[in-house]
Amino acid sequence: MVIHGREVHFALTVGATRTISRLCPENDIKNIGLIFEAKNTDKIIDTIAELSAAMSEGYEKQQKYKDPNYKPNPLTQDEVLTLTIQELTALQEELMKEIGVGMEVSVEAEPEKGGKLKKKEGMTK
Repeated sequence: MVIHGREVHFALTVGATRTISRLCPENDIKNIGLIFEAKNTDKIIDTIAELSAAMSEGYEKQQKYKDPNYKPNPLTQDEVLTLTIQELTALQEELMKEIGVGMEVSVEAEPEKGGKLKKKEGMTK
């Protein structure tokens, strides 16, 4: 997503998940949708800013881990607060899509000894 003329990426890393969970009712990321049902616009905007910063930082830290020469440039909460409402809405949609992808659970079939298939659950991205 392009924000203020630069490409910004997001990742639902373990660190981002920890930060986001703390914002959610009962500290459970599965309750993230409840935040956006609130009538308090101020709380919703702050939450989007915090989600954005946490997930951008998650992506940037991943890149730095892969390439020690990488110069992280995560999106900040202050940058999010300078967006228009239309840009903020697009950002929220991007974040929710990435959270959905990051939390996706798949069921894979794996051969058992003797040629039978058994189900195996795991997190995928």
